[in-house]
Amino acid sequence: MAEKSISKEPKSALYGGVDGLIYYKKLAKQLKNFSNYTLLCEINPGQKNGFKKIFPKAEFKKDLSGRIRLATIKTPS
Repeated sequence: MAEKSISKEPKSALYGGVDGLIYYKKLAKQLKNFSNYTLLCEINPGQKNGFKKIFPKAEFKKDLSGRIRLATIKTPS
């Protein structure tokens, strides 16, 4: 069985600001310089509404347990 520990995760992966979305906000600014890309982002199910404010056209997918876990972002062509 795999170890369920976050001790090996980089600190930046564990802290994304108060709402957990700080790096997605930075990503949104950077994506303005790119076109014709599709990004897949793993999110916490409770972040959907905040994520949708950053990426209004994002699409969401549920995991096998029925919880929102994946966001898909497409940059304009």
